[in-house]
Amino acid sequence: MVQGHELSLSDRQKMQLNGILNVGSFGEKEVTLETTMGLLTLKGEGLHITHFDIAVGELGLEGHVRLMEYHDKGGRGGRGRPGFMERFLR
Repeated sequence: MVQGHELSLSDRQKMQLNGILNVGSFGEKEVTLETTMGLLTLKGEGLHITHFDIAVGELGLEGHVRLMEYHDKGGRGGRGRPGFMERFLR
């Protein structure tokens, strides 16, 4: 069962996360994750997921991380427009 959320980033190259509920999208320049604390967007270069265990909510990622941005639960992120998951599920 997934509980809590933690993120560890080493040298902007290796990231370990827990509290991951789902991977929304992934590519070499952007990864979107659904976490227990809302949606998380990661942007950078050469991003790739090294492991993902949905049963315990753990994910490993490598590549050069340039941006990490959280969006509030409910998908609106305080900006008054639909979030990724809202648009995706429409």
